[in-house]
Amino acid sequence: MQHRMAVHNSLAGLAQLLAACRCTVRHTPAGLAVSLPESGGASVAVVCRRRGTGGGAWWFLTGNGEPLAEARRVEDAAVRVLRVLSRPVASGAAL
Repeated sequence: MQHRMAVHNSLAGLAQLLAACRCTVRHTPAGLAVSLPESGGASVAVVCRRRGTGGGAWWFLTGNGEPLAEARRVEDAAVRVLRVLSRPVASGAAL
């Protein structure tokens, strides 16, 4: 239960930060669905899971498993999400 609350808090913090960056953020059963209106409709799924490398730390990942940042590094994750959203839609981690 403690891990679930930590994951929820990490995702909530990331959602708030991305919303402040003018992203549209939707909570989903798996994590977050994030889009940036100025990016031409690009969107990305963000989940928070333990990562096999790095001692099993909790990480933010795209829906297709691309690592963004450790869950304790919310600002770094937000920057990476914005970078993913700025990629051409064909190469992004679209939902």
